[in-house]
Amino acid sequence: LVNKTANFLLSIGIKQNDKVTTVMYNHLQTVVIYFACWKIGACVVPINVEEESDRIKFITENSESKAVFFFDRFADKVNVLEGLVGKENIISVGSPVSGYKNYEKEIENQGAVLSGDAKNFSYDVHALIVYTSGTTGVPKGVLLSQYNLLVDAQGIGEHHEATENYMFMCVLPIHHVNGILV
Repeated sequence: LVNKTANFLLSIGIKQNDKVTTVMYNHLQTVVIYFACWKIGACVVPINVEEESDRIKFITENSESKAVFFFDRFADKVNVLEGLVGKENIISVGSPVSGYKNYEKEIENQGAVLSGDAKNFSYDVHALIVYTSGTTGVPKGVLLSQYNLLVDAQGIGEHHEATENYMFMCVLPIHHVNGILV
């Protein structure tokens, strides 16, 4: 599923160092989209689903995102992004939303082997831009590389003495860096 999603990203023109906004809550599809982005060297820009449309627009524009994935219930919040990323790169996850591509339908015919276009990237590429809440001004993006995420996850695993059979129940929001790393 990650490879199919990565191939879909490549098919819509997403490549290494491009930013992909997500307006999604904790869900398997959210994790798949994150890993698909990282697999091709793209950068995830997760947005809290509770944000208002103007804040979503600011973050998407400020990050220079090239695509947006959203759960269908947030269609009214993302329709302001059409002029920023193009309607063709706004993708609904879940029930189809009129006027937008549907994730499930788009990845249906994608190959399960990653396309050759995604090879040979560095772990120094940006993997994540987490935006601050903006309590003292406009939100600011905090950049983390793939290497940052791997080292942080390794440290968390070692601290908890996790093995390959260890399971975490993530109750943290997955748009937040702690939810992503844990």
